[in-house]
Amino acid sequence: MKNDDHHDLIAELEKSRVTLGESLGQAAETLDVPARVVRTLREQPRWVYWAGGAVLVGAVLLRVVPRRRYYAHPAIVPTATSRTLTVFGVLLGAAKIAFPIVRPALTAYAAKAIAQITKKR
Repeated sequence: MKNDDHHDLIAELEKSRVTLGESLGQAAETLDVPARVVRTLREQPRWVYWAGGAVLVGAVLLRVVPRRRYYAHPAIVPTATSRTLTVFGVLLGAAKIAFPIVRPALTAYAAKAIAQITKKR
């Protein structure tokens, strides 16, 4: 009885392998796009007429339909004075210098604040 189950299992595995091989062959054939395109072009010779008609319609539309011209409108941008830019530049430079100095203090403060928040919960 055990031997029969073993043979049945082997036969079922072999059948599954054959089915899987056939499925993979069909999948490979389906995914081979260049071969499918060539086969379709050979089987359907009318594609030349469709392609020629599409080119002809495009050429006619290109000649008949006028193209619109788009004009770029200049954007209205408020101008900043040189004094404003100078002050802003100095502030950014000062912040860039001060941040590495103040960073340890900010980190300690954030750690204490998070510790207090987690203690309350």
